[in-house]
Amino acid sequence: MWPGILKRFSFKSKPKLTACGSKVQLDKGGGNYMEEATATGQLTENDHRPKDSEAAIEKYHGRVSKITDIKDLAGRQREKSWFAQDRDQSTPTNVEHLYAYSDLRILHIELSTDCNALCPQCARTEAGACVNRTLKISHLSLEDVKLLLPHAFLKQLKKVFLCGNYGYPGMAPDCLAVVQYLCESNPKMKVGIHTNGGMRTASFWSDLGALMPSPNYCRFAIDGLQDTNHLYRQRVSWKKLMRNIEAFIAAGGRAEWDFLIFEHNEHQVDEARELAETLGCSRFQAKSTSRFLNRQTGEVRDAYEVKTKEAGVSHLLRPPSTPEHRNEALVQDIPRVLQQYGNMDTYFDAVQVDKCSCQAAKDHQAYISAERLVLPCCWLAGHVYDRMGEDKRQLLPLLAKEGLTLDDIRITPERSLHHIIEGPLFQWLVTDSWKLPSMQEGKLRTCAMTCGKDVSSFSKRFLKTDTVNISRESGSQ
Repeated sequence: MWPGILKRFSFKSKPKLTACGSKVQLDKGGGNYMEEATATGQLTENDHRPKDSEAAIEKYHGRVSKITDIKDLAGRQREKSWFAQDRDQSTPTNVEHLYAYSDLRILHIELSTDCNALCPQCARTEAGACVNRTLKISHLSLEDVKLLLPHAFLKQLKKVFLCGNYGYPGMAPDCLAVVQYLCESNPKMKVGIHTNGGMRTASFWSDLGALMPSPNYCRFAIDGLQDTNHLYRQRVSWKKLMRNIEAFIAAGGRAEWDFLIFEHNEHQVDEARELAETLGCSRFQAKSTSRFLNRQTGEVRDAYEVKTKEAGVSHLLRPPSTPEHRNEALVQDIPRVLQQYGNMDTYFDAVQVDKCSCQAAKDHQAYISAERLVLPCCWLAGHVYDRMGEDKRQLLPLLAKEGLTLDDIRITPERSLHHIIEGPLFQWLVTDSWKLPSMQEGKLRTCAMTCGKDVSSFSKRFLKTDTVNISRESGSQ
């Protein structure tokens, strides 16, 4: 249970409960959630004794994901957070939660922290020389996913996409079984996979393609052609990549091509688009990166050193030289911000962040890591193994405000996704941080940087002129 929070609740005497078919009617009062659990056989009558109330709540929340046959329970019509409604007087009363559990529509899931590549600007590596030494290699199994996402819950989702901060789903041993489970649980839900395409066998990709006809998709990150892709996608074999994407498309899969633009490959955008059409990809998207931005100072680097363990610097990555291929935020917005505010920290302190600018709140989206941690988005999840440590020093104190640690936002058999979404992190900790006057006082740097209203380098990475929906669709569309 949430440490430091249970003491805030006083439970009334057990209200009357009347069951009729699959519906249960309850009197209003502090016992609603406990009565719901009793109605479904999850708690006993003895769990209503005042001295056992904390144990009863813990027992209930550990089993809430198993409640699938009660459709019309009082207190859950909008899944309002019972934590947020009953906080003590020391906590602000004007609580604004990100969203309720019942409103969740999109999930971003990291099936694995493992990867076949060493991309220099990825959080998984140390400038491409080696794997981030703080990173733990983890995978979600099919049984893990069934625990995280029961059939009944998946019915409410519009989309699940498998990507992640540190690894690719194709590295997870149960990848195919997980995709099959997701697709069969809710055929109306779109399922997506992101990959560099360089792992596994042609047989694996053929099987995956058969599972993923349109509107499901697999998005291949291919940053160049045979002579350039490896300069960023280090350790990805072009021959193996082409074999795999061809096998996926031939089996009926819907493939998309994402092309990250650098100076070394910007002359190949048109040729890559033509190759995407020849292969049978349904979409080609050129992207302007923001990773040359020093987010501490606002400086845009002219070059990024790619390193190896043996030889030090192997080569340099440079941003595209063509103005139309550069990220608009870096070219226009950052200089304007520095002129107005003087430095990035002052801007982060001042910029407005709210539910209208927060991408997770707008999309009703959550992120689940390969270690079963639940956070609003992949950017906040990136704090866990942050190489610099700057952001991690904010996430852990944020949780500590309610006596929480990372384990309290980790799904277990006793702690469901519902329990975490309806808990402090989603219901008030993140949104309360937006109202603080400065990062020094707890305003989240990542939220200000990624979803601040003045600058969004993320949303401006997509080049409209270089995004093409190719008319010849692959798969059964």
